[in-house]
Amino acid sequence: MSLVNPTFSPFSLSLFLSPQEQGKIQVIFNVGTDDIVIEEANVVVNDGKYHVVRFTRSGGNATLQVDNWPVNERYPV
Repeated sequence: MSLVNPTFSPFSLSLFLSPQEQGKIQVIFNVGTDDIVIEEANVVVNDGKYHVVRFTRSGGNATLQVDNWPVNERYPV
């Protein structure tokens, strides 16, 4: 199962549920030179229930939250 927003922009965002990730949410975005990955490893979302996924991005900084779990933050190295 995949949820992807197709775009022609080089700064696109892909949100997907991958069988290889065993039902975990993972966001991959590009900051022009590298793909940045942020994921929620504690929540399985392929359980037949509704889930709320919040993703924010400002430049290379990103946050990801699933349901009411703590916010995951990702900053460029």
